[in-house]
Amino acid sequence: MPIHCTDLRAHSEELAKSGASEVEIRTSISRAYYACFHSLMPFVLRLPASAQNSQGNRLSHHEMTSRISEWKIAEVCPELADKKVIKAQIQKALDTARMSRVVADYRLADDVTLSEAKMQIERVRLIMRMVAQIDEMLSDRSEGPVTV
Repeated sequence: MPIHCTDLRAHSEELAKSGASEVEIRTSISRAYYACFHSLMPFVLRLPASAQNSQGNRLSHHEMTSRISEWKIAEVCPELADKKVIKAQIQKALDTARMSRVVADYRLADDVTLSEAKMQIERVRLIMRMVAQIDEMLSDRSEGPVTV
């Protein structure tokens, strides 16, 4: 059964509750990151490959960050070219969300807290709101929306 990035975010929110175990907190952080990744994917796939891309059109976590950082938006939506604030906010939130996910998934000796999971969820909400703004701008154009 297919799911949507909002389902991942909702699952993350369900796990981030008072009394959550460390496994639930780590899973919440990770699922929130993947909600963010999948919400950005349709838009980022429209951007040209990054300068250091060596994987064709495969969208790795690093490639997503690079494409956002380079912000080669002119052919996709010229109206977004001057939206450097959105670009900077997405880039910063995505970098932080990815770093939190790395800690949650791979640094098992590090402590993670419920407040970190809740901050991760808020970062993801911010990114998803910005994706909705971008989607709205693109839906006004002939290309239509980019959400999945």
